[in-house]
Amino acid sequence: MKKRDMMETVYGVAQAKKVSELLMFLDPKLHHMVKTIAYDLFWGFPELPLKEKSIITLCSLMVSHQYEQIEIHIHGFFHLGGTIGELIEMVFSIKENNINIPEEELLKVIHNLVEGMEISSKEKIKKNLTSREIAIIHVASASAAKNKMCLKESILQALSQGMEKLIPPIFIHQAIYCGFPLVMNSFGVFHEVLRDENSKG
Repeated sequence: MKKRDMMETVYGVAQAKKVSELLMFLDPKLHHMVKTIAYDLFWGFPELPLKEKSIITLCSLMVSHQYEQIEIHIHGFFHLGGTIGELIEMVFSIKENNINIPEEELLKVIHNLVEGMEISSKEKIKKNLTSREIAIIHVASASAAKNKMCLKESILQALSQGMEKLIPPIFIHQAIYCGFPLVMNSFGVFHEVLRDENSKG
């Protein structure tokens, strides 16, 4: 039985080919590392559905201003079942979580990908994100922004919704886009919040 190609699963065959060709052009060793570690290992980690991993990825890239990668991951988000409404709501959810992002610039990127889409008014956007997905966006964006206070608040909100087991996989997936030092700090904040909550009884 043929092993599932995670790049193709995330992006679809055509987009996966583009990503693979770009990585090979940059460096064959880089291609191998990204394919086997970033995709087969991290994207293949079974703790979260792929769409949620795509949300974490996009939040991380938006907040850390890695615009050159956002477009391909938007294609991946759509391929995994994400909608335009959800993508736009993601931008507003990050902003509403007191995370500073270039909102207008990000909406232009989305608009250019989906020509003719009216995105100027928040009221015109159909909201499709679940409460779980919004919690993921808040935790992931605060983590990527290195905003400890906001991260604590986001973790507390997730805990109040019974999502304690959701938080570690968010940070684990972020490691490939934000780096291990940032993720280790985020885990530290998570354990600090848990310790404070447990001390309250």
